[in-house]
Amino acid sequence: MTRLQHISFAALLCGLAVVGTARAVAASERFACGLAAAAGQGDAETITISFDEAARTATLTTAAGAYAFRNLAVSSVAVSGSAGAVSFGIDRSTLHLVWQRYDDNKTVIRYGACRRAATAGSTAERGGSAMTEANPARSSQ
Repeated sequence: MTRLQHISFAALLCGLAVVGTARAVAASERFACGLAAAAGQGDAETITISFDEAARTATLTTAAGAYAFRNLAVSSVAVSGSAGAVSFGIDRSTLHLVWQRYDDNKTVIRYGACRRAATAGSTAERGGSAMTEANPARSSQ
């Protein structure tokens, strides 16, 4: 190989390493979300969602407890999943959230918005611009 080919090959390897690192960092995200109160039921609520895209899993933590979601539906547009009597979906561009709980003879639907929460080494932790405000939207029953 010529010197130029060695330099080009080294540059290609460095580029691949950067892309691989960026994907690994982006594979795990944490969101802080605000949910509007369900119509005629209680107050607004703050929840936390820890999402691992590579494993297609999420843990959603509320004041009432934690829910583990497996085999999420993940696309470039949305992330959604269900566990027992609850389901959720997040629009990836707006970070709007829908949360559904299935009770006897009724479904409680709550809406909200999330922001990316700081994780070790994240853009948000370093003061970058990855943050969007959590702002509960509407709720219905």
